[in-house]
Amino acid sequence: LPALAGAVATARFRPERIAARLDTQLIATDLADYLVRRGVPFRRSHEAVGVVVKRSEDLGCGLHELSLDDFRAAHEQFEADVLDLFDWDRSADSRAVPGGTGRPALEAQLGSAEARMARLEADR
Repeated sequence: LPALAGAVATARFRPERIAARLDTQLIATDLADYLVRRGVPFRRSHEAVGVVVKRSEDLGCGLHELSLDDFRAAHEQFEADVLDLFDWDRSADSRAVPGGTGRPALEAQLGSAEARMARLEADR
């Protein structure tokens, strides 16, 4: 943990470079969750998302570049609001569970790590 703390303390994060590397296929889970919230069984949701991902690969484009018709061809429960899912902050924050990627969960994890580091420093 101390070595990791040193690495993080000296790391330089470049949000613009991170954002440039994000691939909308990472949103595939959000797409399946979207269909499940509309009453589609997860197995069928997973299959439909597989069709959507294959379509984007065949076209050589990102999921966010597909048309609503492409989504609807995979499953009729896709509506125009599916395109709203392609928001990285919203995607991360939708996982607001302990250990998840939502902002409150990350803040709790960081607080816990800081407390552990403080205890390690105090024990030195």
